[in-house]
Amino acid sequence: MALSIAGLISLGFFLTSLVWWPWAYIPFEIPKVFIFGFFVKVLAICCIVSLLKKKSNWKVNKSISIFVILFFVWSLTSSIFGSDIVKSLLGNYFRKDGLLTLIDLIAFFFFLSFFWKENYKKYISFSIFFSSLILSVVAIVEIVTNKFGLGSAATFGNPVFLAGYLALTLPFSYYLFRVSKKTKPLIFLGLMIVFSSLILIKVTAAILTVLLFLLLLIIFQMKNKFKYIFFVLMFILGSFIFIQWLNDFKNDYIHLSRSEGRVRIFRNLGVATTLRPLMGYGWANVDYAFEKIEWPLSTTDDIYLDKAHSEILEVLVTTGIVGLVIYLAIIFSVFKISIKKFIQSKYGIWEFTILSVLILYLFHSQTNIISIAEQMFFWFVVGINLKKY
Repeated sequence: MALSIAGLISLGFFLTSLVWWPWAYIPFEIPKVFIFGFFVKVLAICCIVSLLKKKSNWKVNKSISIFVILFFVWSLTSSIFGSDIVKSLLGNYFRKDGLLTLIDLIAFFFFLSFFWKENYKKYISFSIFFSSLILSVVAIVEIVTNKFGLGSAATFGNPVFLAGYLALTLPFSYYLFRVSKKTKPLIFLGLMIVFSSLILIKVTAAILTVLLFLLLLIIFQMKNKFKYIFFVLMFILGSFIFIQWLNDFKNDYIHLSRSEGRVRIFRNLGVATTLRPLMGYGWANVDYAFEKIEWPLSTTDDIYLDKAHSEILEVLVTTGIVGLVIYLAIIFSVFKISIKKFIQSKYGIWEFTILSVLILYLFHSQTNIISIAEQMFFWFVVGINLKKY
């Protein structure tokens, strides 16, 4: 059964990233959410069957479990007293990112932890690598034929979504490259194709995420030697990121009337949060918060903003300070365990993969809106760290 579960999880990653249904009212993100939910429900059936067949010796990290359960309970509570409970449950029209999808994400992390075995690593990594390779080839073809952009971008419909996904798959592709023998040249060629597509897509946040991964690779190769170089490289990367964001913010300030400018979005959502600091506006209700503040000008023809363009800001706006504290506690717990496992494994390649995926996700998810296909990676990492060995 172990191999069938490994195949199921691998298929879940593969299909969620590649699915596209042109007849759906939103052909890109909505089908991905639907496929992911279906995949989680199949995992639930497998889990029930497994429990009926034999007793489980499943041992979990209590702190992560408690924080995740608390986060969901608080998200539900803040939604009940929020701006729109129905919308909180179902999610935004364009994304279906409501509490029902959050339940699927949390269930995915629990089921993953329940079934996880060491021999799943290569199957899942290959699935993720293969999907990223297919998406990269499609994206390159679209770019060459001048068909790439909003409404295309392979199966994602948005270049930002696609580039973020491709950047986050790099650690799994690198893991596959390191552990493979006969197929190493082919995997290297595939990695070069993914890198090329990311450069051609030209999404700044994704390129910065790639640079961050390359920095992590350098640190990983150094292990315990020349650690002082780490601080120099971090300073260089941090300076580059700061200058880039400062330039974007400067342009936004020069053109404050830009409705979609980050300065306006972050500033207005930040001010709106002070009106409901403890409980927030309810899950998936960022639009209600954004409409509360009119800055710098009052307008009757404003953009519709349904996401905060930053995961941490999104949690703060929708669940308040309490929800954010719990969410950060989850991140801190997972990060702490990931580092501990990395050190205990004597800097193992798989442990490096999990730690780097977590770091890349935490970075990239603060720069823009992300797809359900990218969110899967965060809950995958949480699930891997939930199980005690």
